[in-house]
Amino acid sequence: MRASAMGILGLVLLGLAWAAGYAVSGEVRYEARAPLGAFGGVNRTLKGKVEFDPTSGRLQGRV
Repeated sequence: MRASAMGILGLVLLGLAWAAGYAVSGEVRYEARAPLGAFGGVNRTLKGKVEFDPTSGRLQGRV
């Protein structure tokens, strides 16, 4: 009985995590080359929020 109650609680918590979405942050690295030279850089201000739909496998949101 106790194991099945823990399993049900785990499934409920997993469902809530999927519904809540995820906050994302990170960095974008870029690099460009041309006959006159090359340049590159890093943008560390990447932030946003995405939601995952497990039934369709679709990840959507704004970053």
